[in-house]
Amino acid sequence: MEEMNLIDDTSIEGGFNAEIKGYLMETAKWARFIAIVSIVIGGLLALFSIFAGSILNTGRNMDMFPFSATLIAIVYLIMAGLIIAPNVFLLNFAGKAIGALRSGSESELTVAFRNLKSYYKFIGILTAIMIGFYALVFVLTMMGGAAALF
Repeated sequence: MEEMNLIDDTSIEGGFNAEIKGYLMETAKWARFIAIVSIVIGGLLALFSIFAGSILNTGRNMDMFPFSATLIAIVYLIMAGLIIAPNVFLLNFAGKAIGALRSGSESELTVAFRNLKSYYKFIGILTAIMIGFYALVFVLTMMGGAAALF
């Protein structure tokens, strides 16, 4: 693809005026901040999951936890993955968007928006799964309550 300076050139359909470019730059900077913080939190969860076995086995000896420490460690590791994975897309969006605005590369801007699409697609699918899970729990709770009446 042909390189163009997005800062000075408005030859893209509809054009990118200075206000749009400013919004995109600010959005990319906030996206980078959110992605970095989220990846660090996911990393801390992953680190905790590694040590969860030994930490929680101490409590298990005192009958504090009804679940095995291994199961809890696996759940924390899955949660860490679900936090880190979409935020890698968000971090890639931020880096590519900032780079595209500085260099004027339309192809880099395209890659940035591809990463943003992947981020929202991941979050959307995860949201749909969670809504389905909540609906299932609600139905099972209602069925359990109805069964308790008989």
